[in-house]
Amino acid sequence: MRARLVAPAVALAVSLSLAAAAQEAPMLIEVVNPSTSMTSGPVAIGVDFDVLCSGWIGGLEEKFPGTIVGAQMVASQTIFMEGDVVYVDIGVRDGVTPGQEFWVVRPGETVWFDVLETKAVGRFYNTPARLRIFCVQEKSAIAELISSCTDVAIGDRLLPFEPIPIPLVRSSRHVDSCDPPNGKVIGRVVRTKDRAIPVGQESIVYLDLGESDGLQPGQFLTVFRPHATVPDIRTVLGEVAVLSLREKTSVAKVTYSRDVMYAGDLVEVK
Repeated sequence: MRARLVAPAVALAVSLSLAAAAQEAPMLIEVVNPSTSMTSGPVAIGVDFDVLCSGWIGGLEEKFPGTIVGAQMVASQTIFMEGDVVYVDIGVRDGVTPGQEFWVVRPGETVWFDVLETKAVGRFYNTPARLRIFCVQEKSAIAELISSCTDVAIGDRLLPFEPIPIPLVRSSRHVDSCDPPNGKVIGRVVRTKDRAIPVGQESIVYLDLGESDGLQPGQFLTVFRPHATVPDIRTVLGEVAVLSLREKTSVAKVTYSRDVMYAGDLVEVK
């Protein structure tokens, strides 16, 4: 009889001991440190919207191969957006084929070097949408608006679409007001997207520097403003990185901001 009672008692004691140990022992959580590639690898400057919807500054009178001359719903609409069908004045004779894509371009205002409007940088060209041809005739074609940033109107121009890759960059030390000028190319912010004032981080700006000045996509520039009363001091406002280029101008994104920026502020190539 005694032997029968000992075995259950021993089992109960062992069970209670294990339960108490489980309560006292701290829970172990495995922590995985991020790898170097996760923290210091190249990152994209922007997103598709930044390069597809920002337009550019080009020549005062750029030429375009075609124009939107009509639309399927023209009797009930005056503006058109993604999904709408439009008619264009180029066709087989112009080398247009089904599936071909075009920028929709709207020439805008003249952009000047200074507020006195004495010297023009160029003209601003907005890119409100992109379209794809799906039916072609000899002198015309039918197309669908496959993406839109803003509204499209009859009379907007066409330019063959070329994808713009988003630059990948690695961050570097930001210049501050104690750093002297580095002697590299200096230019100017000549316009802000939608002419917003002021602008800060993540904003799109337009520079009067381009391929002819040696700029490349992904290149960083320091934005600064000369001090109003101390000529050898400059106030560093932040940093921009080049998204896309033309010969004499570029589109850039504010990647770092210490203070607000305006059209007219200066930029220095890092």
